[in-house]
Amino acid sequence: MAVDITGHDHGRVTTRVTWENDKDFVDERVAATVNAVSADGRRTEGPWMLVRDPSDKKRFTTAEALPPGRWKVSVEVGHPALGRDEEDITVAATERTKTPPPPPAPASHPPTATTAAAEAPPRLPGTAVAAGGVLLAGGAAAVLIVRNKRRGRT
Repeated sequence: MAVDITGHDHGRVTTRVTWENDKDFVDERVAATVNAVSADGRRTEGPWMLVRDPSDKKRFTTAEALPPGRWKVSVEVGHPALGRDEEDITVAATERTKTPPPPPAPASHPPTATTAAAEAPPRLPGTAVAAGGVLLAGGAAAVLIVRNKRRGRT
């Protein structure tokens, strides 16, 4: 994928996503995230999902807006192919205080297993760690029960 961060619109990151070889627009669903780190490295924003701009089929944007300041923004596309871009963006306080246009509505396609998986919010790492801990504890308990039964302790 060719990913090109083109700037922002009232703090909302704008991006073009096209096929790398022929620069044709991607007419299928795109799963992509946007992350931003402030210039001083103290603040982060995202991950945010990119949504298609209904007025331009090659343009994607975020529903969320960056606060005023200088940002290192990265966009990573995971579906239908891999792509990435990173740019520095400056959002002026005056741009952010204007009334921004409403965010574009997501396309209303009936969800399928593939699109539902692509649109699912990212799971927190803590959830996986907790689940792994529960499985590990359950496995250890089962080993102890079997060992004690074999030794004649019930």
